[in-house]
Amino acid sequence: MPHLNKLHKKYGKQGLSVIASTGEKLSTVQNFSAHHTNIDYKVYTQSSRYGFPRGRGIPQVHIIAADGSIAWSGHPSGVNDKRIEELLRDRAKFFYEKFNGSSKSAVNNILKKKYGKAYKYAQKNAEKIDSAKSMVSYLDKIAERQIQHAKKLLRDREVFQAYTLSSQIKKEWSGTDFEKQAKEIQKESKSSKNKKEYSAAKQLERMVAKLPNKSKDKARLALVLKKFMKKYSGTKAAQNAAGWVKTLESSWP
Repeated sequence: MPHLNKLHKKYGKQGLSVIASTGEKLSTVQNFSAHHTNIDYKVYTQSSRYGFPRGRGIPQVHIIAADGSIAWSGHPSGVNDKRIEELLRDRAKFFYEKFNGSSKSAVNNILKKKYGKAYKYAQKNAEKIDSAKSMVSYLDKIAERQIQHAKKLLRDREVFQAYTLSSQIKKEWSGTDFEKQAKEIQKESKSSKNKKEYSAAKQLERMVAKLPNKSKDKARLALVLKKFMKKYSGTKAAQNAAGWVKTLESSWP
């Protein structure tokens, strides 16, 4: 789309990235782009290993903000300069500045997901360095999103997943209050009231880690999962197992 390509060129250096996906075949896209050489952004097709969202033929845009949330969704025509500029003002400014010494090290730690180290630097320097203040805001949003997701997993009785995510948070946010919050989630995930759920979910995770391709193997796994459902009846893991059984049986030739 010329409209999106224009925005891509205008705001690319400020942090805007345009990525398109289509249900068309790769050959169709290649033939189209051969006659439209002004397309500078990436396009993923149905033959791409990344896949593509299925739609109804109506173009749709999702704008992902700096903190990973969906800031806006709608028709491509609704994406204009004003909307982009508003979002770019809230971007993680420190990624587009020149760094040296400890500030450069902090950015590198973010890229390596060593958020705890970067957070300590940012908090220490937030009052005197604008980029550090921006860094605190950016990291707060990342941590809050991770913590809230882990808590939601707990509420939804996905206790093994909650434990796994909180383990990741604890590692990434070492030395911060977010690490302490992650430890609390871990503790609750493996508490006595969640012991059965945790054990069941952990077993299910191993059972479906690698799904079979042959019909007879799918049938065998479906049978094993049905026995699992009886053993752990009433758990969220048993409900999830039922979904896997449905998937396995519906894919039989």
